[in-house]
Amino acid sequence: MRLLTLLILAAISLPGASMTGQLLVQVRPEATMTLQGDQAVQVRIRLASGSQGNLWVADSCDRIPAAAYVISRSDAYLLPLSEIPGTGAGLCLVSSDGAIRVSLSLTPGARR
Repeated sequence: MRLLTLLILAAISLPGASMTGQLLVQVRPEATMTLQGDQAVQVRIRLASGSQGNLWVADSCDRIPAAAYVISRSDAYLLPLSEIPGTGAGLCLVSSDGAIRVSLSLTPGARR
């Protein structure tokens, strides 16, 4: 690593030297959920273009219910559990394109 750093510094410091290159950055869809006590969940989500997140409470995350809470853009959210539809032992978060599938067990106090 030090050798690479020295080579880069040497090339930059040469008179008349120029460097060109490309940097490829891939940003992929991802999400995390964290319970905030028994009353809320923090959702951090990065969606692919044109997709949306669907969030609901259930015992199983097999199917997205029609009444799921919709997240339409990438961001961080603090959502009261009372606003998330469904009943069961867990939270489910699935993107419409299938790239995100995250579940979280609810604590006994947070279960509805």
